[in-house]
Amino acid sequence: MTWESSRPYRTKDGFRISEREGGSQRTVASGVCRADADLRKMAAASDMYEALYTALPYVEDALLDDGYKPEAVRAAINKVRAALSQGEQG
Repeated sequence: MTWESSRPYRTKDGFRISEREGGSQRTVASGVCRADADLRKMAAASDMYEALYTALPYVEDALLDDGYKPEAVRAAINKVRAALSQGEQG
């Protein structure tokens, strides 16, 4: 089978595969953008985790302020803690 006669197809992760004699080849150009996007998402997730961790004490302090509804503050605290818990699990 020659390169011209091979038939490329896409995998679930967005790479193009072209079958050749002796195996298959991943086309780098189609996967680079996805890998870069994944790295940006991981960096953003790390930043968001740190921001939530920093903000939690301030949200908890809002329970002591009469200007906020206690049930709304508790709901916000629970959401922040749940997000932090998910971030710790992976």
